[in-house]
Amino acid sequence: MFKSLITLATLSLLLGSSIAATEEILMVVEISRHGARESSKIFNFTVDPALNFNSTGNIMPLGKKQHFELGQLIKQKYIVNYPLLSENYSNNEMFVQTTFKQRTYLSSLYQLMGMYPDNQPSLSDYINYDIGKEDYLSPIQRTGSIKPKTNTFNVMQVDADQDFLLHVDKDNCPRYGAVASLTSSSDQYKNVQKYFTDNYKDQLQQLTNTTISTVKEMVDICGYLQWAELANLSLTFKPKPEDDNYCLALGDSKLYSVSYGLDELWKLGSFEFLNKLVYISNALNSDQQRKARGIKSLDKLPKMIHYAAHAETIAAFFDGLGIHRTVRSFPGSALFFEFVKVDGKLNIRMYYYNAQTKQEESIRFPTQSSDKIQLMDFIAQVKSRLNQIAFSDVEAECKNTNFTPNQNDYYSGDALLNDLKKCYPLKSKQLTGFLQAFE
Repeated sequence: MFKSLITLATLSLLLGSSIAATEEILMVVEISRHGARESSKIFNFTVDPALNFNSTGNIMPLGKKQHFELGQLIKQKYIVNYPLLSENYSNNEMFVQTTFKQRTYLSSLYQLMGMYPDNQPSLSDYINYDIGKEDYLSPIQRTGSIKPKTNTFNVMQVDADQDFLLHVDKDNCPRYGAVASLTSSSDQYKNVQKYFTDNYKDQLQQLTNTTISTVKEMVDICGYLQWAELANLSLTFKPKPEDDNYCLALGDSKLYSVSYGLDELWKLGSFEFLNKLVYISNALNSDQQRKARGIKSLDKLPKMIHYAAHAETIAAFFDGLGIHRTVRSFPGSALFFEFVKVDGKLNIRMYYYNAQTKQEESIRFPTQSSDKIQLMDFIAQVKSRLNQIAFSDVEAECKNTNFTPNQNDYYSGDALLNDLKKCYPLKSKQLTGFLQAFE
């Protein structure tokens, strides 16, 4: 399913040809989902109990490789094919921020190692984490011995209670917790859950020889099965393709309760990010105007920003932009924003890298006709979404748990099921499709 390394031919095919010779790339912003991880809950389903997951939620070897390969792609596109970034890592050029989870932090490190083979993580990273042992890394990255005059990677990891950019959740935002609870207990979401219990619970019980009482137990088991498949664990039973499809659709449906079932979820989850996009856009526009007038550039922004986060983060960001996506991002996938100057005018190109297919997908606003949008139109689009948000300080708003939605405020459960059927078409009350992504 997954090849060990990406060839130079594949790199050029995927990411090398999308930059026109007349374009000047000024900056890139990336939001990624962490690489493949261990299951959140461990079940005794392996043939050999000693070959089960050793922990929960941490990144797997495959997850590290996924982001290393993404780093190779970025190197080919923004260092080799177009010299946006220097060959040597620099704090001034590259800014990386992750959530508090180990899996996002190590995803960012391995992506950096793919981008910069002549640079390495800090000594503390080698001491604190199990890194640097893979054959595909460069010699300097495998040693763990910090070389003199070698720039080491600097990654900003934000504590959970302070992270209102990449990880707004019930732990740091009581309002989000209250809204998510209302969404989870809504009639719309209950109808979605009923669909899965009516159509798949018995089959899942027979497959795993377990007794299932709740939808959460179904979600936990499905999550385990999907991560086990990526980890190549040998199980005492063999799931069929229809098991994969049901489990994937069930996992995708969880985004309803955490990212978009009520608009307040995406408003809280994407507020800081949307404001970041506006700030970056205005700063670049101002800087270009200064240059046009012969005034020295302020050069305050890095050339690339990488935010390493989670599936629900990306889902909320998409909805924040007004682009709804039902299916979760596959592990190691990423959303990119390229700030490009074309014929003297600033534009933005949005694209999504799918780590499963290893292909790019152009991302466009509903009214956007080409792969690029002029910067001022982009700012107007983002501001139009921000204008739908009643608050101006997400941290302060998080303390306000007073929220009473109307029934018509909920995203339709029928619409969600229809969305899922487009990805996993129904056949005799069974979802059929192919492996996409999972939580």
